[in-house]
Amino acid sequence: MLYNKAVQDNDVKSAHLYLQATNRMAPPTVQVNSDRKAQELSDSELDELIAALAARERESRNLRVV
Repeated sequence: MLYNKAVQDNDVKSAHLYLQATNRMAPPTVQVNSDRKAQELSDSELDELIAALAARERESRNLRVV
């Protein structure tokens, strides 16, 4: 339905939602700001950063337009 509305009515919002729902949009850029170099972070700090990014990605993939 979103695809048809986007194509037939030139509805940009529907196109945007369709592309998000089908995971065809590029994922948003994640920027991590730190005043420390990666070499200065402990393994557990790096693991926490990776886990947080993975959780965000998993959450974004679970969002679907129905």
